[in-house]
This record gives sequence, structure tokens and C-alpha cells, in this order.
Amino acid sequence: MRITISALLLSSILFASCTDSGQSAGSQADSTSTPVPAPPPPASPESSLGAAGTDELMRMIGAYYSLKDALVATDGVRADETASKLMSAAELFHSGMGPGPKKTEIQQQLQIIMDKTEAIMATKADAIEEKRVQFAGVSDAIYEVAKLAELKKAGVYQQYCPMAMNDKGAYWLSDNPEIRNPYFGKKMMECGEVRDSL
Repeated sequence: MRITISALLLSSILFASCTDSGQSAGSQADSTSTPVPAPPPPASPESSLGAAGTDELMRMIGAYYSLKDALVATDGVRADETASKLMSAAELFHSGMGPGPKKTEIQQQLQIIMDKTEAIMATKADAIEEKRVQFAGVSDAIYEVAKLAELKKAGVYQQYCPMAMNDKGAYWLSDNPEIRNPYFGKKMMECGEVRDSL
């Protein structure tokens, strides 16, 4: 018993002295180190649409990412909900576009996005493969809008899987260069590659 108490007392003393010396060393390092400059703020997305138009475009792309994530998770119900939000964002963007470069071409692509998201919602929740077919068209149209708008500094990655759509291949967009395949979900989560970035 006496040995156990002595061992515990010795352990406590050693622990306290290690903790105290670590704190003094840390305090000394803090007082002599030079401050690390803060990283520069991330670049804001830019496009030929101006600040307000770029914000609308990025809002629509954000809604698209939610749809993509639902398909990555193979969640048909969530895909319907997020497709509805994407459709609303595309409608607002379409109706709010003022005069600008390539307006007609952009509005044509926005119409495709609205038609394809409507088709996603019209498909039964458990028919996830049919939703993915429509999603391929949405992905292509959103990429075209971004290119027509000359979007840059947006952290948008165009990704491609050669095995999607029965080996015909298909694209999608992501806010992360890491591959998370919406056409196969868990079956082949990492199948694909980055093809472009905006």
C-alpha cells in the first residue's frame, strides 16, 4: 500500500513539473516569436456579369452542389428537394438578368437547367439512375453558363467520369478537387478526374 501511494505521489510530482516546464517554454516562445501574418482573404469570384450577376450565378452553383451531393449519397428524396431549390435559383437568375454580354446564350442554358431539374423532380424518388441522366444535362448547362459568363476565381472544378452513362462518360461540377462521383455514389465514389477549374 505504501509503495502504491509513493508511486502515485511521485507520478503527480513528475506530471506537474513536466506541465509547468512545458508552459514556461511555451510562454517564452510566445514572447520571442514574431507574429505570423494572416493569410490573404480568398479571391472573390468574378465574371462578365458584374458583381450582382456573379452573386446570382454563384448562388445557383451552390444549389447545384447540393443536388450533386444528394446524388453522391444516392438519396432520391433529397435530390428532389435540392433540384427544386436549384430550379428556383435558375428561375431567379433567368428573370433577373439585365442586358449584358451573351445574355441570350446564357438564358438558353438556364432554360435547359430548369427543364432538366423539373425532369429530376418528376422522376420517382427511387429511380435514382433516371435522375442521374437528367443531372448530366444540368451539369453540362451550368458549366456552359459559367464559361459564357467568363467565371473565374470561383473554386469550381469540372470533373469527368469516363464510365458514367454506360461508358459514354459524363461531367459534373464540384467545389472541391477531391472526386466524389454523383453517377455511381458508393459503388465507385472516387472514379473520375478534374478536367477544368474556374
